[in-house]
Amino acid sequence: MPDELLQNIARHSVFSLPVEEKKNYFEFKGSNFRSGDFDEKLKQLPAEYSPFLVDSILRVTDYSVEGEYFTPTNLIISGLYSFKRISDENKGYQLILKLGRKFSRDFVSGYEYHYLDYVIETPIYYSPDKFESHSLWADYNIVEDDVMTLSVGGKVGLIPKSDLLVKEFNTKLSLKIFDSLTLQAQAVFSENVREAINYSSTSISLMVFWIF
Repeated sequence: MPDELLQNIARHSVFSLPVEEKKNYFEFKGSNFRSGDFDEKLKQLPAEYSPFLVDSILRVTDYSVEGEYFTPTNLIISGLYSFKRISDENKGYQLILKLGRKFSRDFVSGYEYHYLDYVIETPIYYSPDKFESHSLWADYNIVEDDVMTLSVGGKVGLIPKSDLLVKEFNTKLSLKIFDSLTLQAQAVFSENVREAINYSSTSISLMVFWIF
């Protein structure tokens, strides 16, 4: 087995605490550990793409944890914390906090706070100093049954340091083709700011799950 495969590690776990209906409860959505190469050509750290790239000069280790808390009044509090350690002695910290409310079975919206900070700012990759954004977000389930789930969502927010807007629209589809075969697709269209410059991005992913 190639050394790169041994160096790339990812763990994920999800569990919910058993509770009665209409009670407070906490859901631990996941914990991850990932190690991969820095992509010198794309000038970015490894995320959801393969780290087995040539021309890499840095090594990145990423730890993250995510959870949600639900109340009987349909309030939802969620958070994600991520810590990156880079082989150039840099470190990155990311915090995403959300406060939302479930207004109906299919509609939820609320406020999001996003914080991202690196110990060292470098031109090699995106490493902002105390980046912050404040956003309003919403998610809506268009269809949700035993065969198909279709939802749309988005957010719009402000970056105080630059007085520029963050905008995002996303849609998710889950389709059960057979009892053992499920297709999932997701598309994200966003506008953000890096180094006081607006940029647009589009991300489309497709996954197939086969249960034996």
